[in-house]
Amino acid sequence: MAIAQHLSSKALSPTGSKREERLAFIIDSVNRGRFISLRDITERFNVNIQTARRDIAILDEQNLVTRVHGGAVPREDSALLNIEERFGIQDMEKRCIAATAASFIHDGDVVFIDGGSTPAYLAPYLLDKHIHVVTNSISLLGELKKGWPNVEVITTGGYFYPKSNVLLGSPAIEAINRMQVDKAFVSAAGVTADGMYNSNVLVVEFERAVISRATETFLLADSSKLGHASLMRVCGLEDIDTLVTVGPVPDFIIEAARTFDCRIEQCQS
Repeated sequence: MAIAQHLSSKALSPTGSKREERLAFIIDSVNRGRFISLRDITERFNVNIQTARRDIAILDEQNLVTRVHGGAVPREDSALLNIEERFGIQDMEKRCIAATAASFIHDGDVVFIDGGSTPAYLAPYLLDKHIHVVTNSISLLGELKKGWPNVEVITTGGYFYPKSNVLLGSPAIEAINRMQVDKAFVSAAGVTADGMYNSNVLVVEFERAVISRATETFLLADSSKLGHASLMRVCGLEDIDTLVTVGPVPDFIIEAARTFDCRIEQCQS
């Protein structure tokens, strides 16, 4: 189907073919599975950054791309990028979310941190705490070892999934099912009024096990995840104690969270 058929008259007006060309380029780039940056757009088309932002905003509103900090990614899944690529997306938001989330962690806690890019930003805030950290994330180990012996780390074992640098599968689930954690910090590919979603079946199965073993569950989600679903529903908001995000949080999520007694902690990036 031609790109123009995807785009509303709003997208093509008033700048006509030049804007259409830019929008087509953005869609083609993200459909190839790559992150398109504002700089890519400004340099290729000799436009200013505000114009590039407006182009991405138009496509995001039409559900053709997902707007993220500094550019755009394929619709609904920055989670489809590998872990190294995801670290550079929404960086300031993720740091803000991690700092807020870390304030809930206290000496003596047994904490689970999953392999998402947002929970990974928690690590520097934990090094002076006397805690146990359970994780399936290989990426976290290098940072958390700096906190030893204050921070004692337990890994789950399991099938190694290189794209996300995490351990998954039945051995990881069996390990979690033998533990009890005070606070779990998990991530998602999307958050709606129906709950949290993820794009990998193995991740979904593992996260469900983690949530079932946690006294409190904290969902860490940057603004690009809010209002979007993904492949599989992990759980409802009734299973999440606190959503930590930057926002703005859509009203339908706020109402659902209120119904299910899920607290929303909104930080300022």
